[in-house]
Amino acid sequence: MKLKKSQIMFLLLIGFMLLASFTSHSVYARNGQYGFEPLEASAQSAQQVDLRPAIYLAPTSDLIFSESRIVKSNIHVVDTHDDFINYLQANPDISIVYIHAEMMPELSANLLQEQYNKGRLIVAVNAPISSLGFARF
Repeated sequence: MKLKKSQIMFLLLIGFMLLASFTSHSVYARNGQYGFEPLEASAQSAQQVDLRPAIYLAPTSDLIFSESRIVKSNIHVVDTHDDFINYLQANPDISIVYIHAEMMPELSANLLQEQYNKGRLIVAVNAPISSLGFARF
């Protein structure tokens, strides 16, 4: 099958447009322009992250997160139900509630519902999904 000159020109034009499109996308992605994120984050931008205050109810014998991660992440660790309630009441700015799987039975569905209604993100740590059946949001 022989291609006409107009067909060859059309294919070359399409190829050039695709090449230009990929090149411009690559340049903008590298430069962080037009809504694309830079490919490499600088150390300075990583330090500017606003960490939301959080609480982590966990047995002290089985912390999933390392102590350095907890300190860097603005997480307060408590290991009793009463400390958990007291800390939440004293710190209304808490926006994330981490709960270790072993501590789930100590919490009522009403308490979790109340925290959810306050706009707090509730995270079950190291918990199978089947253990979350008691809490209905």
